[in-house]
Amino acid sequence: MTIKASPLPLISVFGPSGTAKSHIIKTYYEEFCVKENWAKGKRPVFDFELSVDANKRQLQVDALTSLRDPDPEKGNDSALRRRVSKIAADQEIELGLADEIQHVVASDTGKSTNSVGDAVKKILNTGIFSMALFGTDKATRIFESGEEVAQRADWRFELSGLDSESQKDRTLFIEFLRTFSTGIEQRGVLRSAKTLEAMETLGNLFLQTGGRLGLSQRIMKASVRVALERGAGTLLPAHFAIAIARGKKLFGLTENVFEDYAEKLDAEHGGLK
Repeated sequence: MTIKASPLPLISVFGPSGTAKSHIIKTYYEEFCVKENWAKGKRPVFDFELSVDANKRQLQVDALTSLRDPDPEKGNDSALRRRVSKIAADQEIELGLADEIQHVVASDTGKSTNSVGDAVKKILNTGIFSMALFGTDKATRIFESGEEVAQRADWRFELSGLDSESQKDRTLFIEFLRTFSTGIEQRGVLRSAKTLEAMETLGNLFLQTGGRLGLSQRIMKASVRVALERGAGTLLPAHFAIAIARGKKLFGLTENVFEDYAEKLDAEHGGLK
C-alpha cells in the first residue's frame, strides 16, 4: 500500500476494548518496520498515545513527545503544529499512528472532539504524513467533527471479538493461545503452560473475553504474573481466577468464569486474594 497519496489518507481502526488495536501497532513495528532498515535519523513511521481528555493542543504535545522534541509544551497551537511538521519532514515520516483516540470524546460538549478533528485535518493538509487513528467505538465521533475529516477516512476498520460459531475463528483462538503457551515455555518463564491448550481453559477464556484477543492476552499475562508470585512452575486455571478477580475493573469485566477454580487453591494463599 502506498501511503503518500494525494490528498493524504486517513485510516481508522476502531473497536471495543481488548480487540488488539494496540497489538496491531506493536505487530506492525515488529513484523514490518524493523525489516525496512531505516537510515539513521529517519523514521518513516511513528506512534503516540493520546492523553486523557485531550484537545487540539494536547494532540500536538503528545505527538511532539513521541518525536522526542526537547520542549513539547512550548508554544501555541500553531507553533506546536509547525514543529510537528518540521520534525516529521526532517525524519521523512510517512505515517503517524495515534492510539487511544477515544480520549477526545470525554467532553460532553464535544468541543474536544471537534478541536482534535480539526488538528487531524490540518496535519493531513500539510501533505507530509498520513495518519491512522486507533480507538474504541466512541472514537467514531471524531468523524462528526467535520465533513472533510469524514471524507478523508479512506480506510475504516471495525474490530470485534472472534465468533464462537466460526470454525476459522475458533482455530485462530486456539493457535493464538498455543503460540502464547509455547513462548512462555521456550523463554523459561514457566515450566509448563499447557493449560492454555486444554479445551476447558480455551472455552472458559473465550467465554470470559468474548473472543477478544487483546483482552485474552492481558488476562494471560496477568495470570502468568500470579503463577510467578506464588512460586508455581505450571500455569493453572486457578491463576486465571486470581488474575481476573484482581483486575475486574481493569479488564472491564463483571463476572469471573474461572471463579470455581478458587476452591482448588491452597488455603495459605488466601484463595482469590
